[in-house]
Formats: sequence, C-alpha cells, structure tokens
Amino acid sequence: MTSETEEMGPNEDPMQFIARAAPLIKYSPDTHFQLQLLREASKEILGTLAAPRLPSGNIDGNARYKAHWLFWLWTLGAYEIVRTLCQDKERLTTALFSKLDDLRTQLARLRMPFAKLELAGCNKPSPGGELLAVGPGAEGNDLIFRIEGRLIDARELIEHFDSVVRGVRADQILRKRGI
Repeated sequence: MTSETEEMGPNEDPMQFIARAAPLIKYSPDTHFQLQLLREASKEILGTLAAPRLPSGNIDGNARYKAHWLFWLWTLGAYEIVRTLCQDKERLTTALFSKLDDLRTQLARLRMPFAKLELAGCNKPSPGGELLAVGPGAEGNDLIFRIEGRLIDARELIEHFDSVVRGVRADQILRKRGI
C-alpha cells in the first residue's frame, strides 16, 4: 500500500491510481476500509506510547490503560483481516500469501489469549486468568506481553503489520473477493 499522501499523476487513469494507492480495494472495499480504521488505531496506540512522561516523571497510567485496551481491539481486528486474506490464498500471489501467513502466525499468538483468555490450542486459561502486559519496556514506552514464554512487543507487532500491508501492490491481488 502506498503513501496516504500520494497524488494522482496528471495523465494517470483514476482507476489505476486507486489500484496503486489502495490496492486492497481490488480484493475487497470492506477490507480496505477496515484496514484504514485499524491504521488509525495504530497511530493512536503508537502516539500514546511515544508520549512524554508526566511532569512528575511518572507514566500516564490512564493513557497507558487506553493504549493497552486499544491494542487489544487492534490485535483482534488485525488478525481477522489477515486471516481472511490468508483464507483466499488462491486470490493472492505466493509471495504476498507467504508474508501474510507469517504475519497471521505472529498475530495468532496474541489473538487467542486476547479473545478467550486461554492459550491457543490448549483449552486452558492463560496464566493468571487475565492477560496483562508484563511491563512497559526499559524506556517505559512499550507494551510487552508474555505468551508461552515469548515476549511480544506491541510496537514491533504494529510496525511489522504496517510494513506488510503498506507493501501490498495491486498486482499481488489476483482476483477480487467473491461473495
């Protein structure tokens, strides 16, 4: 996906511009607009995490709480978008499917504990019965979760997701999603 500020060339066909600037519209307009909303949530989460500390030097707990739960929603939405795309493997190039499938695996590590408060494939509760961030990171500006011994950094996951979806090109979408 190209830059949000990209402009149409003077002799460019409007439909070609849309396909270049918003290639997931070719797959599904709904998916494109879901992704746009998710990217807005990403900006809010990352902006909150990057916010300076309070004058006292403390982390703004209310902002951190909001970022935590907005990331919870972001994770569920990101997983569903990527899962849906991966289900339509035949509509994507092999290279795009491979990137999305890797991303789906990464998102799945958090999705099950976030959605059901249980570990994926185990039907047993997540440790402590609640999913809590294990810490704010060394600088105090990250959300880090521990799932089955793995540390998952919210900022890194959001940035990886954004990198993958921004890299999608119209020629990687082979066919529109059928109803």
